[in-house]
Amino acid sequence: MVSMSAIIAVFDDFEHACAIMRYLGLEHFQLAGATCTSLAAAAKAVLEEWAVLRKVDDFEVYQSGVVRALCTLPGHNLVLGDTYNHRMQVHNPQLRTHKPSTMPRLWKEIFYPQGLAYENGNLYVSTACSLMEGVGNVHRVLKFRLSDGVELGASAPGVVRFPQALALDGQNLLVVEGGRISVLDKDDLRRGGFFGEAGSAVGQLCRPVELALHRGELFVADQGNHRLSIFSPGAEGFLDVEGASVRTLGSHGTAPGQFVNPAGLAIAAGHLIVGEKTRVQVLTMDGAPRQVILMSGIDAICVGPSPMLYLADSLGERRIHRFEIISAAQTIERAAPCRASWGCGQIRGPSRAEQMAAFQANPTCVIQ
Repeated sequence: MVSMSAIIAVFDDFEHACAIMRYLGLEHFQLAGATCTSLAAAAKAVLEEWAVLRKVDDFEVYQSGVVRALCTLPGHNLVLGDTYNHRMQVHNPQLRTHKPSTMPRLWKEIFYPQGLAYENGNLYVSTACSLMEGVGNVHRVLKFRLSDGVELGASAPGVVRFPQALALDGQNLLVVEGGRISVLDKDDLRRGGFFGEAGSAVGQLCRPVELALHRGELFVADQGNHRLSIFSPGAEGFLDVEGASVRTLGSHGTAPGQFVNPAGLAIAAGHLIVGEKTRVQVLTMDGAPRQVILMSGIDAICVGPSPMLYLADSLGERRIHRFEIISAAQTIERAAPCRASWGCGQIRGPSRAEQMAAFQANPTCVIQ
């Protein structure tokens, strides 16, 4: 069943829902609670045209690992940072991993892998923990040759502190840590500087956890501030304090377009994909909501070979979910605000509170 509340849940406003109903020629029907299969099928088809993501399948993480980092490799392979089992797994999502002959390759034992980046046969891994018996505090960025696992380099002690996500930007390796972003040379892993500082003002960060680069700008999942921070480089790059600029998207809240501790972040098909504790949001690049998918604990997201996107569930079933990116999703033009007749007499549009209540109660907004 697809109801008016389901449509509103996807688009978050009554005007959008009315536009869809007009498009279907359904101005004179009251769809709230509708059970007519023909209307439901028509509405679902339109919703799918609007969708950016459609789920394909999922697979179980080997031995219920807690995946906090994901990275795609050539040939559809996927590297998983199995954080609390202190190891890296390599999967091929095309295979059924529960068969003994297609089990994931346990590529490397690494203490608390937190972030991953891959380029030209080299895999970069950040590790962070507060205390580990026999080892002590470990806060490093490591560089490995993927083919044989040989360590090619490591950041010196004290260079990074609780490093999390990684992103490659030309010669630079960007590392999110604490309340700032460090810039390391990708060859020798020496730090050239950092930008950002701890706090809640624009340009400041509180527990940033994930990075994504898009057209030269750096998007940061600023978990403690419940927002995305976007850094635009100056003429000399991100360390150009005078030329660089910062803006933010979102605020603290549960409405579409707002965030509660955003953790996963990726950019695909010109859209932001943001993972939270109870949902995944698909937003335009300026923060307008396009799709909300109810699923728990998405801490890591990565873009795979077109048109695939991978999301790691680290809290619930501990699975990797594979979504298809619908790059040709069509958009229905917004109509003027509508408070038209929906059956007998004039029926007012649902209030914001009613829309949100329907959104929380109605799982039909999830497009599979």
